[in-house]
Amino acid sequence: MPVATLGTMFCLINKRDDSLVTQGIFISTIASMLTIPCVYALVNHLNDLLGI
Repeated sequence: MPVATLGTMFCLINKRDDSLVTQGIFISTIASMLTIPCVYALVNHLNDLLGI
């Protein structure tokens, strides 16, 4: 997560609007909360099917 703040810091240093960067960080965080459990479940299901 610390790397996500770099975009915001660059915007603030260069006196630019940081709202787009902040929205992107928020959306990607929410998306990861949804996709990580789905990928985990898929990997476990494939593991059960293939017996690895």
